[in-house]
Amino acid sequence: MGTGKPVRIGCYSAFWGDSVAAAEQLVQLEKDNLDYLVADYLAEVTMGILARRRKSSNKLGGAGAGGYVAEFITFVLARLLPDLVKYNIKIITNAGGLDPIACKKAIEEYIASSGVDASKCKVAAVSGDDLIPQYEELRKQQKFRGFSNIKHGGVDENDSTSDKFPSESNPPVSLNAYFGAIPIAQALNEGANIIVTGRVVDSAVVVGPLIHEFGWDPSKDFDQLAAGSLAGHIIECGCQTTGGNFTDWALAAFSENGGYANMGYPIVECFPGGEFVVTKPKKTGGLVTTATVGEQMLYEILDPGAYLLPDVVLDLRQVRLEQIGKDRVRVSGAKGRKPTAMVKCSGVYVDGYKLSGEMAKAVAQAIVTRTRGMLKRFGMPDFRDVNIEILGTEHTYGPQARHKDTREVVMRLCATHDDPKALTFLAMEVAPSGTCMAPGITGAGAGRPRAAPNLTHFSSLLPKSLVRAKLTVGSTPTRAIDWPTPGDNASFEPPSIPGTGEEVVTETVKTEKVKLIELAYGRSGDKGDACNVGIMARDPRCWVWIKSGVTEDKVKACMGHLVKGDIKRYELPGSLSLNFVLTKALGGGGLSSLNIDRQGKTYAQMVLTSLEIDAPVGLAAELGVNKAVAERARAKLQFIKDSSLPFFSLHLIIHSMSPATNTAMNNQSTENQRPREPIATPYQPKYPDPMSNVSKFKIIESTLREGEQFANAFFDTAKKIEIAKALDEIGVDYLELTSPAASEQSRQDCIAISKLGLKAKILTHIRCHMDDAKMAIDTGVNGLDVVIGTSSFLREFSHGKDMDYITEKAIEVVSYIKSQGLEVRFSTEDSFRSDLVDLLSVYKAVDKIGVNRVGIADTVGCANPRQVYDLVRTLRSVVSCDIECHFHDDTGCAIANAYAALEAGATHIDTSVLGIGERNGITPLGGLLARMYTADKEYVKNKYNLHKIRDVENIVADAVEVTVPFNNYITGYTAFTHKAGIHAKAILNNPSTYEILKPEDFGMTRYVSIGHRLTGWNAVKNRVEQLNLDINDDEVKVVTAKIKELADIRPLSLDDVDTLLRRFHEAKADGGHPHKILNAIDTPDQLVGIQA
Repeated sequence: MGTGKPVRIGCYSAFWGDSVAAAEQLVQLEKDNLDYLVADYLAEVTMGILARRRKSSNKLGGAGAGGYVAEFITFVLARLLPDLVKYNIKIITNAGGLDPIACKKAIEEYIASSGVDASKCKVAAVSGDDLIPQYEELRKQQKFRGFSNIKHGGVDENDSTSDKFPSESNPPVSLNAYFGAIPIAQALNEGANIIVTGRVVDSAVVVGPLIHEFGWDPSKDFDQLAAGSLAGHIIECGCQTTGGNFTDWALAAFSENGGYANMGYPIVECFPGGEFVVTKPKKTGGLVTTATVGEQMLYEILDPGAYLLPDVVLDLRQVRLEQIGKDRVRVSGAKGRKPTAMVKCSGVYVDGYKLSGEMAKAVAQAIVTRTRGMLKRFGMPDFRDVNIEILGTEHTYGPQARHKDTREVVMRLCATHDDPKALTFLAMEVAPSGTCMAPGITGAGAGRPRAAPNLTHFSSLLPKSLVRAKLTVGSTPTRAIDWPTPGDNASFEPPSIPGTGEEVVTETVKTEKVKLIELAYGRSGDKGDACNVGIMARDPRCWVWIKSGVTEDKVKACMGHLVKGDIKRYELPGSLSLNFVLTKALGGGGLSSLNIDRQGKTYAQMVLTSLEIDAPVGLAAELGVNKAVAERARAKLQFIKDSSLPFFSLHLIIHSMSPATNTAMNNQSTENQRPREPIATPYQPKYPDPMSNVSKFKIIESTLREGEQFANAFFDTAKKIEIAKALDEIGVDYLELTSPAASEQSRQDCIAISKLGLKAKILTHIRCHMDDAKMAIDTGVNGLDVVIGTSSFLREFSHGKDMDYITEKAIEVVSYIKSQGLEVRFSTEDSFRSDLVDLLSVYKAVDKIGVNRVGIADTVGCANPRQVYDLVRTLRSVVSCDIECHFHDDTGCAIANAYAALEAGATHIDTSVLGIGERNGITPLGGLLARMYTADKEYVKNKYNLHKIRDVENIVADAVEVTVPFNNYITGYTAFTHKAGIHAKAILNNPSTYEILKPEDFGMTRYVSIGHRLTGWNAVKNRVEQLNLDINDDEVKVVTAKIKELADIRPLSLDDVDTLLRRFHEAKADGGHPHKILNAIDTPDQLVGIQA
């Protein structure tokens, strides 16, 4: 392996819907130690979803117009772009979906509005994979070949091992060629920082950077390309490499640093020769072992000697895995051949309609029979397919099911038909079963099910000469990218590999029957309508027994109830693994299958827990697999019990147990044990929360609006300007002014402050009324904050309007303000005493028309942090705009509520200087900054001029005729004063022992009080050193005792203490008797005389 600095690539997304915390985890924990961030959003199922949504757009979380993954912009770039630029991390993803060019344009528009230097964010798009425009012509010319999961090379469209092609009268809704890494590498060569693609092979986003970084030649460096492709394959499914979907799942679930709750996403460290190391960020959960990496290597592969990719044919058979450290696995031995002359294509077409529904009790057959009679009477054909499954009875296990009689099950009924009306008849007959069939039927799932298009996936092969990738980098014209080599179809056939010389089973070894899971790991996944089951030996001693005991016939006997086609076995001796390809095994594949497990995710576990093979007596016991898994599974159940989780959480956790766990739980008895909780600091959440904005918040400073409602407040124009400038020097993001509709002087003040040219944006606060809006717009402010009361109290006793009126008026006013080009926030008043449905409905309505922010107001200060978190978190899932929060401090929760709101996803907090406002006021500016400083010190220090807080507080305190409270946050007289002796000693040794805020960061100084009975000699010694006096430690202790003696009479001033210390020093320097000086002083008043 190379000795130079490796290229480090992290993958944050395994599929469209992976954790929104993943990208942030990799960037924040790795920082500039990460070179590339990659993501895979596109699966066969995903392409079908995008095809269905191709003409729609969802700003928050769906497909952008044209069919790209908009969440890449909303949840990744919008949160991380500044950090990606700061740490020079390039990002590559297939989020372009069906329209990479539209995705590129949307990214560039976002960058332009973000304030980030666009020159450091060059965006590239790889397109040309969309074959729909060419499909009819290519089909007529018979250019497409069927793709077989077990035969090499192209096959006829009607081959039994090939996917079913769409008919000529029913063209596909999407058809895309799988491109490789060459266009990505070229984009990097041309300076791209963000690259979005359409359909590329999953590994291309990793291989492209490696070609760029190491200068690999795509026309001949096939072993390196193969190794890079394997690296991409191993990390493209995210946490499946770090303990997710792992046979011994409990090892990952209760790993250190939070286990499942804080799963680490994978990183590969790649070297020029092709070898690489798999790892994950430190301080994350999960694990990286040869087992977790090996399982992922086997995931969704076919013939391991002929893994077909556009740039290379990868041979996995001699790959070796080596544990070289904690959470570090070295991978080597991948071999590559020249790519074939064909490119694989992925298509989706509509094949009729399907319907699925759930209810309790197995009466499905009667419902189907009854509906078939109706179809016959209406002259309609029978259902094309019907599937009935009884969930809770191990239905998927077929003959291997071990369920006992149960009194509660869920019936799952699915059907397909060419006419959706036929499925509607079926749906209508589900509910009547509750009164006209068996007793005990209850529930109807989510109501009457609806028919939906039956999207069906198919794979094919196409000559590479007929399709070329297109590359668009920045503003340069789009151009075609040639294939680096024409390819060789001889590469379809894998070469033979030398024998490994392993031992063979002999009859002299005494054996016993052992469950396969005792000897092997397993993982399965889908390839169209085929499923692969990878089996990997737990120990080299198991390999020979697995080879001889796990045969095609045995797997067929185990899985025959699901497999309608062939089963083929392949060997991977380098990793001591077998791979089984099961064709026609998923009921049509992930998009169209009627099965509960339409992607074969449980198949490996069924094989592991159902098959028994011969193994040497005691080998399984020596490996101790069941015991280890059972111990962690029981610990999990105990954790659930001890934690008193609500019922819905218990249900979800129990059902997440794998069959492997159930086997271990049944076979072993261990002591209950509670898993160890991860250690966290008191000032940070245990694990990063992707929705939290504690490091990305903005301040709307409302002293000149809310503060004017303080009892003593009267700000003339000059004072308002003085306060506005002082706040602008601090760096607040917005200044909110009193509504110009309040008075003529208020209107003039808005005009005057708007003309100051401050860095902060100027807002004014208005009622939800068109006259107020028009008057405010004319003052020249940057934005308007619109508010209306929504609680029953305010609707009855304030404005007297109902929610329909409020919603209608909100849409009218917000739309008008937007049409004038101004920023606008819409807020409800008294939000926490308003009906939740009313709140969410009006917020959703204004979000839909493009409001910049919605506001939550705790108008009477009744909310607590938990209520705040719950409401903001709920609102965050409803709207895509920013969220502003305004908290009154009647019950002392304003700062805590503001922090909870930011944790839950709020973006803006309202403050006022010293918290002044109506009644007890609102969140104080200084207090909020102190709280946020503890959460992210660097963010707060870099964004806000903290030294200016005292200045503006003094200005405002003087204006409203109050004093700054002694215990005020940061600037209070006692904020950084220390008195007790043990505190003083610790503070002098390390200020962090008793200070979470550094006074110097706020322009303040620390004061250690020493003239009192609680003082300690260390504090007195520190003063001696400040005065540069010659008094040793023993003498300091004597003087300290005198200080305590005198302080019992009255506290001493600092001048008193200094006088005593100087007199002692002078007497000692003159050769006298300093102790006599101390003995002569009986009262503090004598020190005053000495000073005089």
